[in-house]
Amino acid sequence: MRMCEILAKYLVEIVAGARGNVVSFVVGDVARWAEAKMRPSRSVVFKVSNMAEALLAGGYLEKIGKKYILKRDTPLWVKAKAGDVEALCDIIESALLNYSKVVR
Repeated sequence: MRMCEILAKYLVEIVAGARGNVVSFVVGDVARWAEAKMRPSRSVVFKVSNMAEALLAGGYLEKIGKKYILKRDTPLWVKAKAGDVEALCDIIESALLNYSKVVR
């Protein structure tokens, strides 16, 4: 299991239950969900935080306080609504790659 799959599957689940134009989450929500549903072998808090910050830097998410905001009709929303975990992972991994180049 790739680490991006944790965030991707979480986004698929929250977007499927979305009632408005935005969904929000904090890193702790994703970590607790992953521990309950997927039983990862290691802590995911720092990995999820890094992925969310990369998506924020890439313009895929917005942030208010500690909450990350995903808006409707963004590429992440469209892929999550379709349930396409592989496409979400591709977006997350490319954002991570670009983010790591910027940070260096």
